[in-house]
Amino acid sequence: MKLLLSCILTFFCSFSLCLGDVVDEAIKKLNAENRESRDQAYIMLAQLDDAQAELALPKLKGALNTSDHPEVKLRCSRLLKEFFNRWNLPKRLGFLGISQESRKVVFKGEDLNAVGVVLVHRGSAADKAGLRQGDAIVEFNGEKFNGVDLFELDKTFRALVQVAGMGAEVGIEVIRDDALVKLQATLGKSPEDTRDFSEIEAKFPQWLQSIEVGE
Repeated sequence: MKLLLSCILTFFCSFSLCLGDVVDEAIKKLNAENRESRDQAYIMLAQLDDAQAELALPKLKGALNTSDHPEVKLRCSRLLKEFFNRWNLPKRLGFLGISQESRKVVFKGEDLNAVGVVLVHRGSAADKAGLRQGDAIVEFNGEKFNGVDLFELDKTFRALVQVAGMGAEVGIEVIRDDALVKLQATLGKSPEDTRDFSEIEAKFPQWLQSIEVGE
């Protein structure tokens, strides 16, 4: 019996090592000078099963962060996003961190619906992005508000922020002192999101959700 258990343990250790070798070899080829080798590596990595893909996560992240080659960065980000989509991991609701009110503003003779910033919460995504009290947000993540009923704008804006998700990089345009100011924010986690994803998040790190795929 002990011999059987020893053989089984040896098999699984060898299997794990084999998976690691496959991933390491693919990552190495992904950084190769030869375009054909890079193409082969990308196909190899894209065909990894779930066990191999989980093993590949930290290695792909390392390649993404350390490589100076634009193509390598692009392919690593695509693979990481593909793995994220494959597992269909839940996304945390986004949070900007402002107290707000709906209002009308006039900019260059045009009436615009806007989300007025009444208060910026210290340390929040809004604070880090440079939003100020008195700013009038006229665009969020590519969405303008003129087609939205002013009475529904407060609820609509909160929904846009939440759906964008925690960790999302979003563009924000505000009217400030009669000028248009463009800002970038990385959304935090909504305090309304009380779902328990601890088991999932322990297995699949949060950084995976915020991977952006370049052009």
